[in-house]
Order: sequence, then C-alpha cells, then structure tokens
Amino acid sequence: MMTIAKGLLKAILSDSAFKQLLIYRQKLGTRRFTPETVRHKYGSTTLSVRIADPLARSWYDRDWDELPEFIELRTSSLRLGARVFNCGAHQGVVAALLASEVGPSGEVVALEANPHNARMAQANRDLNGLQQLQILPEAISDTIGELNFNEDLNGQVDPRGGKIKVRCRTVDSLTQEFGRPDLVTIDVEGFECAALRGARQTIADFNPDVFIEVHVNCGLEDLGGSVRALIEMLPASMYRFLITVPDSGGFEELDFTKPGAFDHGTLQARFYMIAKARSRHSAGAS
Repeated sequence: MMTIAKGLLKAILSDSAFKQLLIYRQKLGTRRFTPETVRHKYGSTTLSVRIADPLARSWYDRDWDELPEFIELRTSSLRLGARVFNCGAHQGVVAALLASEVGPSGEVVALEANPHNARMAQANRDLNGLQQLQILPEAISDTIGELNFNEDLNGQVDPRGGKIKVRCRTVDSLTQEFGRPDLVTIDVEGFECAALRGARQTIADFNPDVFIEVHVNCGLEDLGGSVRALIEMLPASMYRFLITVPDSGGFEELDFTKPGAFDHGTLQARFYMIAKARSRHSAGAS
C-alpha cells in the first residue's frame, strides 16, 4: 500500500514538490530516530558505525560483501601508504574502509557537504581511531567558493532549489594542499563532470586512478553532464576503463575509442567506472 501511495503522489506532484515531500519525511524520521552504535563486517574489515537516521540504518546496519571496486583497485592504487581523495563521503563508512586499506602510513581525505553526514563521518572516524582519515565538510566542484546543496541525506548539488549553502573546492586544490593522490573516488550524485573539471591539472600531472559512480538518468544530465563528457576528460592514452552495474560483481573493460562504445548497455543507467592509469606515479603520504 505504501508503494502504491508513493506512486500516486509522484504522479500528482511536480518533481520538485515530490522531492521536498521525501526530504520532509526524511527529516521527520531523523528527528524521531534513537541513535545507536553498531558493529559490522564490511568486506574484510570490521568497523563500529554510528547509526543516527533511517537512511544510515538501511545502508550500514548490516554486513557487506567485499566491494568489487576495492578488489579491482587493490591491483594498482589501493595499497598501504597510498593517498586517496574520497569525494562525496556520506557518513564516512567507505572512507573508513579506504583508510583501513592504506593503513597508518597512508592518508584519506574525505569530503562531505551535508552537515549531518559530515558530523556522522567524523564520529565514525573517531569510533575506529583512524588518524589517517581527514573529514572536510565541503563539496567537490570545478571552482573554489560556495554552492547550493539540497537537504536530502543522500545530498546533491542543487543550483536552483538547494537550501543549504556549502563551501566547495576542487580536486586540484586538494592536490596542492595534501600532495598528489594515488586514487580519486567520486560519488557526487550527478555532479561528476564538475568534479573532473576541477581535477584536470591533477590528472595531467599525476594520472591517479579514478573511481566514479556515474549517475546516468539520476542527476548527471540534470547537472549538465554526460558519459561522453566524463570520458573526454580522461584521455585514452593515459587510462583504460572498467565498468560494472552496481551490485553485479566484477568489472569489464570497455574501449571508448571503438565505434558504438557509448551505446553499451551498462552506460544507459547508473553504473560504476574505474579509470585505471596506464602508468603509475606513486604518491605516498609525504
């Protein structure tokens, strides 16, 4: 019945009104929520996680299988001593897993613009004693300054309707401050092209591996992006591309220089992509 009612509301209301209704329900559920700390095994790593809202409960209050991107990236950039920029960290669970992979000699710099999520990410960092993990309460973009963000707990840049004003910065500015990365991960709900535009110098100078959740038909186009635009910012001479459907398992290689590559079925909805560097510049943590 709830699914039917939700479908009727979505048919009656405008997209923006329906989204605001969902955000209101989410905020109400969070205010009524009793926080607790849980402990689960996420792949090969066990973490303590603070659960403070219904979305976090649905995502993090359970064991996970090993993340396919971790399995693939362990063959190249995800290793002890590496430096990782984690853009779009939500509540820091994946950032904590990355920090466990790089160890105390490595470094993970995680960005999360939603204030509630950033606080939870910091709490999860502290619960697990991950000194190599830094949480920055900022968004990633192609400029340094401010932008509008929505109130959804799975937050998104919203230039017209966003009610939260957040600080933003670029991957290139992170490189200038923290040093060259081995790996850049991007999960920014459709703002992927802006994130990569702000990483052009880092890509040109250091060609780190790049992992992207590409939000086809769920934010990418609305925020002015496209799969083709993403690929054009990652030169084929520097990268080979691996793609997969979320929750489907392993990755397959796709050569975007071949005719018809952009018509591949996986690219027609949300998918994961690893741009794996053809040569390796080691960053380390210095």
